[in-house]
Amino acid sequence: MPEILSCCKNRQPKTCVLIAGEQSGDNHGAALIKALKELDPDFLFAGVGGPQMRPHLSASFADAEELHIMGFSKVIKELPRLIRLMNRLCKEILEKAPAVIITIDLPDFNIFLAKKLRRKGFRGLLVHYISPSVWAWRSGRIKTMAKTFDLLLTIFPFEPPFFEGSGLKTVYVGNPSLESSQESGLNKEPLIVIFPGSRASVIRANLPLQLEAARQTGLKIAISAASPNILPPLPRDIEIVSDCKELIQRASLAIATSGTITLELALAGIPTVATYKIGRLNYFLAYHLFRIRHNFYVMPNILLKRMLIPEIIGCYLESSQITAALQNVTKQKAHEGGEEIKNLLATHGRKPSLNAAKEILDALSLVH
Repeated sequence: MPEILSCCKNRQPKTCVLIAGEQSGDNHGAALIKALKELDPDFLFAGVGGPQMRPHLSASFADAEELHIMGFSKVIKELPRLIRLMNRLCKEILEKAPAVIITIDLPDFNIFLAKKLRRKGFRGLLVHYISPSVWAWRSGRIKTMAKTFDLLLTIFPFEPPFFEGSGLKTVYVGNPSLESSQESGLNKEPLIVIFPGSRASVIRANLPLQLEAARQTGLKIAISAASPNILPPLPRDIEIVSDCKELIQRASLAIATSGTITLELALAGIPTVATYKIGRLNYFLAYHLFRIRHNFYVMPNILLKRMLIPEIIGCYLESSQITAALQNVTKQKAHEGGEEIKNLLATHGRKPSLNAAKEILDALSLVH
C-alpha cells in the first residue's frame, strides 16, 4: 500500500498543448480545457489562445490573434511572418514534450504545423478539433490529415462519412453552439442587432451596408462588438454591447456577417440576414481558381439544405439587397428552422465539450 500511495503522489502531470487562432476557436478551446480538467485533473495546459483560454495556460506561446488571417491575398502578404511563427511554435511545443497536441479549427495553419511537428519527431497524440470544410472544397486535405492526425473531432454530423476509408478516426462530438444556445427572450424589444464580425477588415467591408439597411427598418439598433475600439465612429443613438449572449436574448431581428454567429442566431430562433462582402481579388480567387461554388454558404442553410437565412454574399453588395431580404424573414420560420437544426445536431443531452474530452482521453490511453 505505501508503494501505491507513493506512486500516485509522484505521478507527473500530463501536458496538453492547444492551438487556437480566432475568437470561436478560443471559446471552443476554453470549454474543452474545462472538460478535460473535469475528467482528468492531472493535465497541465499550454499553447496558443485568446482571452478565454489564456488564464488556463501554464505557458502561452503566442496570442490567437497572431494566427488568424482572413482572405487569400492577405495570407500571401503575411506568409513570411506566419512561417517564422510556425517555426518558433514548433520548437517551443517540442520542448514541452506534450502527451497530446490539440489543434482547433484554423486548418491551413494547423495542418501545416501538425505536419511539421510529425517531421520533427513528435510521436504523441495529435488531435484536430473542428474539421475543415473538405465537403465544400479541397477534399485532398483528407489524405493529408489521415497521415498526420490520430483523431478528428467534428462538430457537424454529416462530416464523418467524408473521412470513411481514410484510416483517420473521425467522431461527431456535437456542436459547441449547443452548449451556449438559448431561446431569445419572450419580452422582445423592437431591436435589430448587427453582428459585424470580429476583424477590422471584415467590419469595414460589411458594417456600413448593414447599418444602412438596419436604419430602414425603423427599429432601435445595437451592434455586437467584443472590443468596441475595433468599430469606426458611430452615431450616439446606436447601442454597442460586448456581451453577444445578451443581444441574442434581446434581438427581434438580426443582420450578421457570415460565420459561427449565424448558427447561434438560428438556434435562438431569431430572424436573420447574413452578409459577407469580399474584395474583388479574393472573390476571383475563390470563384475561378479554387472553384468554390455552392448552393449555400451559411451553415444553417447547409444543414437544412434550404434557405432559412438569406445570404447576401459577394464583392458588389448594396444595402438595398439586405433591406429587401429583411422583409422576407419571419419569426415563425426562424423558430421552426432553429428547432430542426437542434434535432439535426442533437447529442442526447451530452455536452459537446465533454464528448470531445472523453474521445481525447480514450485515444490518449491507447497511445500511452
